[in-house]
Amino acid sequence: MDVRIQETEKGSQIDIHTDRKIAVAVEGEEERIYLPEESDNNTSYYAESYEGLRSTDFGYQLVHEGEISDFEILG
Repeated sequence: MDVRIQETEKGSQIDIHTDRKIAVAVEGEEERIYLPEESDNNTSYYAESYEGLRSTDFGYQLVHEGEISDFEILG
């Protein structure tokens, strides 16, 4: 598994290269858990709008608004 983080206009973009199903817990100003968008259980607490992990050719990608102090890949 390979993880890359880069800053964009919209926030911190996290690219995860994997062939496994995962979720990502991100800590910053608040904690968010990102699930795959195709998941039946697609909720993220502390969020007014939900945007999950987007499937890509290499694995998953997400954009987290705000600073990231820590993150964990679950799965």
